Amino acid sequence: MGDIEGNVDRAIDAIHGLDASVICFSELFLIGYPPTDEWLRNHPKKRIDNAISKLKKASEGRDSLIVMGTPFWTDDGWKNAAIAISNGLILHRYFKCCLPNYDVFNDSRYFAPGDTVAGFEWQEKTIALLICEDIWASDRPYGIDPVRQLNGMGVDLIVHIAASPYEQGKMAARQQRLMRVVNETGATVASVNQVGGFADIIFDGQSMVMEPNGEFARYPAFKECMVDTIEPAEPCLPLQELTMAIVYGIREYVTRTNGPGGEVLLGISGGIDSAVVAALAVRALGCDRVTLVALPTKYNGEDTKADAKELARRLGAHYINCPIENLRVALDTHLNDHVGPPSELTKQNLQARLRGLMLMALSNQQGALLLTTGNKSELAMGYATLYGDMCGALNPIGDVFKTDVVALANHINDNTNWIPHRIIDRAPSAELAYNQHDEDTLPPYPILDAILNQVMIHNATDYELYKMNDKSDVDFVLNRLKINEFKRFQSPPIIKVSGQSFGRGWQHPLIR
Repeated sequence: MGDIEGNVDRAIDAIHGLDASVICFSELFLIGYPPTDEWLRNHPKKRIDNAISKLKKASEGRDSLIVMGTPFWTDDGWKNAAIAISNGLILHRYFKCCLPNYDVFNDSRYFAPGDTVAGFEWQEKTIALLICEDIWASDRPYGIDPVRQLNGMGVDLIVHIAASPYEQGKMAARQQRLMRVVNETGATVASVNQVGGFADIIFDGQSMVMEPNGEFARYPAFKECMVDTIEPAEPCLPLQELTMAIVYGIREYVTRTNGPGGEVLLGISGGIDSAVVAALAVRALGCDRVTLVALPTKYNGEDTKADAKELARRLGAHYINCPIENLRVALDTHLNDHVGPPSELTKQNLQARLRGLMLMALSNQQGALLLTTGNKSELAMGYATLYGDMCGALNPIGDVFKTDVVALANHINDNTNWIPHRIIDRAPSAELAYNQHDEDTLPPYPILDAILNQVMIHNATDYELYKMNDKSDVDFVLNRLKINEFKRFQSPPIIKVSGQSFGRGWQHPLIR
């Protein structure tokens, strides 16, 4: 991200290593996507001009066509560009016409839109370039549809460079949009998508080639690769793909923040959320780089304590048992002596914050990143404690509803049997008080998750929600969703795997 010099050197190494007619790189390859304010510092025009000059030099004496994604300075300001280079010359420049400004996208903050779509000739073929959102123009009011403008131009090949973030179910939508490009233009379409993880956003690759005769190839998910032959990847089942996405997101985040051998730790309780995060962390990093910490009080049952220990054994991870009952009693007593008896809510939050304190101390001591384990349903309802169980550097399952966490646990166990079945079968409980269960204060998770899915993913109106659900459940969920925004605002980054996650794409007021 932002490493213009390093990125162009990587591109040149790839060019020299490939014997292909057309060599394509993803959207904004030279600076990384998504753009941030950082790339505008330190004379970006000079650095980008130098990078393009190096690419032109590397292309001299080669018959290949190189398509590169880069910012490009014009009289109208910066443009999000695709440039076509061959034998030392820029043959064609295309400027992205459709600049998204929704969800996690903020292109119009940095770029002015293009307004011209045209092909160019190369080796007796007519080629056109498109960039990411341009193929989605029919879905939004951009005022221009680049795909439609290419209709009738006799284009032979369309190179579509993209940085399209991963979302569950998005691959089918991408394929539909690309099929529309093929059908409207009659051209072969090569779509090259970015691979990588940048904090909360992950890019899955899965580049594609589509032919007018129906032949189709898709390249692997979550794997950076250079390919010069069509060897299609096998499609993934939904839970398999979701697992791969979160595992990849953890690995990328840890590597980019804590180095290639970076370690993580997390608290485990004998509950399903921490068990799933622990399993995903081990799959991402290996058991030697994962530490699991149990922090029980008198409210934790013998079964859950035993299951936490058994989980660590099955995963082969480092295990620390660190009871905090004495600390809990001491704090209760200290509060009582100075401000009076603590309320039930205060006593419960103290336990969560004691755990957060101990986990952060271990994080400092070991130099390991702390993973937090709250799921999307809990975060939506504020069923989490600031500076307690919300402490951490990354939340791997904060965009996964509780019912999907259960499905993930079963999927993980299909091949590994890592998670004890009692953890999966047990009624959810924070175990901050005796005989406590989540459904004492929340609707059953299937009902809760259905409403949240309708609100967040499908943008249902109140009227539509009342038609589909019990009114009291809807009112409860909407109220809790609104009043707990302040907690989510202070959440660690959440790996985005859905069409609407909490984080940079969730723009709602903290106070009303």
